Amino acid sequence: MGTLFQIQVWSQNPEQDLPLLKEALARMDETEQTMSEWLSDSEVSQLNHRAGKQPLAVSRELYEVLKIGRDISQISRGAFAMTWAALRGLWNFNQHIIPTKEEIEPRLALIGDEDIEMRQWEFTPGSPKVRLKRPGMQLGLGGIAKGYALDQAMQILVDGGIRNALIFAGGDILTRSEPGFRPWKIAIEDPRSETPLGVLHIPEGAVATSGDYEKFFIKDGKRYHHLLDPRTGFPARHHSSVTVVTDAGVKADAWATALFIMEPKDAINVVEYYNDLEAIIVNAKGEIFISDGLEDLFIR
Repeated sequence: MGTLFQIQVWSQNPEQDLPLLKEALARMDETEQTMSEWLSDSEVSQLNHRAGKQPLAVSRELYEVLKIGRDISQISRGAFAMTWAALRGLWNFNQHIIPTKEEIEPRLALIGDEDIEMRQWEFTPGSPKVRLKRPGMQLGLGGIAKGYALDQAMQILVDGGIRNALIFAGGDILTRSEPGFRPWKIAIEDPRSETPLGVLHIPEGAVATSGDYEKFFIKDGKRYHHLLDPRTGFPARHHSSVTVVTDAGVKADAWATALFIMEPKDAINVVEYYNDLEAIIVNAKGEIFISDGLEDLFIR
């Protein structure tokens, strides 16, 4: 995942709780060792190497992430796709390289999370197995694994007795607090200004933001950013930023990406349909949508 992890806790006994923080950080590192496509010996790298070949026995953690991601991919009609990584190498945002449609087209045929074949034995022992159906398919879990790592780390803290904590991972945030504890204050960036769009006050929950202002370049007056629509191979054009608030880091991470890529009407419909999903959406015109559940929690 290649990102920075930070943990903040409210503790009355720091020396006693320090081992828990170390254990939580170690758990996030373990998740990276399993799910990073940048590490040659990770399970994801092994799956990529064996694309189109025999299934690979994987950890239950990776299986769970792939299952959640595949469900969100289906609901979003492919706006979220863990198999987007077939596009890797075509775009270079440091050198401002834009691939042609002719270069992109063959890669699109390799994208589709429905072709992540998954099998699990519920009543017999054994590791679940996963297979990428076609040669050339590639997994990239940058849009979901960070959130899962937050969930795993927070569970360690909560099981250890910590009741008030905030964990940060590359823009994704997960908070927990006991009744009566002050809400956590999280500044939400304005995609076109150095002044924050507002401040979110939440007692607990997962917050993730996707925006076109983090890794981008402008060429011939057009903004090219790293959030690629896996259905076209080009940067999504409908939004400037999307912030999601929900009950789990893994869901917030994936849905922030999915909603950013979806058309505005479809994104809003999804947020309004699911009771556990809230969002702050800034579309490409600068118009702001704030879901009902955040109206009293988001202060501008």
